[in-house]
Amino acid sequence: MSLATLPTNISLRIVPRPAVKLAGIRIRTDMQTAREDVKQLWHDAMPEISKLASGTRDAPTYGVSWVIDAETCSFDYCVAVKSGRDSVLPEEFEETIIPAGLYAECSLPSREALYRLYNYLYYEWLPAQDESMVVGDTPCYEVYPDNYLKGGHMKLYIPIVGA
Repeated sequence: MSLATLPTNISLRIVPRPAVKLAGIRIRTDMQTAREDVKQLWHDAMPEISKLASGTRDAPTYGVSWVIDAETCSFDYCVAVKSGRDSVLPEEFEETIIPAGLYAECSLPSREALYRLYNYLYYEWLPAQDESMVVGDTPCYEVYPDNYLKGGHMKLYIPIVGA
């Protein structure tokens, strides 16, 4: 496996991940409008996300994406936080469970590299892998630790089948 074209300051490895139950706000977007749509969603969702995460030590936030139509490049994107069994959710929130499994884990220093990383993973890295390694139907997700805005690294997880 050659990672020669992996963008600098980004690490990549295949890791097992546990299931995680999340609650958040979801929108439908496409690659043409995603940058603005997702930016606005983060802005709009953070007050409620912060309330749900308050009192939780080291609570990361999540960005979750589901491909809806590969031909039109449409997908759903959700800004979320871990959801407890007793969480009372705001009306516009929905719960989802990210299943346990194998994921390509990428650690990167900023969101600015995210678009380039997605392109690298889907158009260079995955096609260069063994034919048995494919992206699963499970959503991809980003994890932003609570120290992210103070220089912490975010992580991107892409579901892998057959690794």
